[in-house]
Amino acid sequence: LKAEKAQLEQELKDHQSSRETAKQDQEKAASLRAKENEEFVAAAADMSTNIAAMKGAISALAKGLGAFVQISSSQKALLQRIVSGTTTLDDYQRDNVMEFMQGKESMQSSGEIMGMLKAMLEEMEGDLATAKKDEATAVSGFEELSAAKSAEIASATSAIESKSKRSGEVAVEVVQTKDDLEDTNA
Repeated sequence: LKAEKAQLEQELKDHQSSRETAKQDQEKAASLRAKENEEFVAAAADMSTNIAAMKGAISALAKGLGAFVQISSSQKALLQRIVSGTTTLDDYQRDNVMEFMQGKESMQSSGEIMGMLKAMLEEMEGDLATAKKDEATAVSGFEELSAAKSAEIASATSAIESKSKRSGEVAVEVVQTKDDLEDTNA
C-alpha cells in the first residue's frame, strides 16, 4: 500500500505539472494570437487606405488630367509613397509615374500610367485578400490549439481529482492496516 501511495503521489505531481504546462502554453498562444491579430488589423487598414487612394487616382485619371491634378496633396503624397514602394513597377515605370504625378509628363502618357496604376491596384487587392485568408487560417489554427489545450487541461484535472481521491483512500487503508497490525500484536 505504501508503494501504491508513493506512485499515486508521483502521478499526481506529473498531472499537475502537465496541467500547468498546458495552461502556460494556452496563455502564450493567446498572447501571440492577439499580437498577430493587432498586426493584421493595422496592415489591413493600411492596405485598404492604399487601395482607396489608388482607386481615387485611377478614377480621377479616367476623368482627365485636370481631375487628376486636383486630387488632394495628402492623397498625392500617399500615392507617391505607394508608387515608390511597389515591386509591381520597374525603375523606369516608377520614374514615369512619379514624374506624371508631379506634372512633368504629358497627357499622352496617361493611358500608360493608368495601366501601371491598375496593375498596382490589382496587386494590392490580391495582397489584402491573401492577408485576410492568412488571418482566417491563423484564427482557425489558434482555435484548434486552444481546444486541444483545454481538453488537455480538463483531462489532467480529471486525473488529478481521481488520483487525489485514490491517494486519500490508500492513506486511510495504510492507517487502518497499521492499526489492525497493532491490535493483532497487542
